[in-house]
Amino acid sequence: MKLDSTSAAVDEQAYTLEVAPFTLEGRTMVPIRFIGEALGAKVDWNAEARRVTLTKDDIKIELVIDQKDAYVNGALHVLDSPAVIREGITLVPVRFVSESMKMKVFFDDGEIVITDAKEQTGK
Repeated sequence: MKLDSTSAAVDEQAYTLEVAPFTLEGRTMVPIRFIGEALGAKVDWNAEARRVTLTKDDIKIELVIDQKDAYVNGALHVLDSPAVIREGITLVPVRFVSESMKMKVFFDDGEIVITDAKEQTGK
């Protein structure tokens, strides 16, 4: 993924995002359904509570739109930037979600790169 671009790739397969990643309060925001599914998580949306939940293996992440409180396996984490909705799409801070799922985030020449934390990328 790249900031302000709707082009993305997962394992060399190209995708077009509905909303481009952008920066909010110093944090890179990405579409949650795309990033969650790309990381192998199940993504659930509760419209009444305005809450998005990601579940992968033994990890459960809960974020509420426009709130900086988030929960990982029930433990409170205060975010620098809350989950938001833009053009009908929920976006979340990429580093918080990725690292909570035991992934690493790198920024490489304007690209947002997410890898398994166990891999050695050399970057």
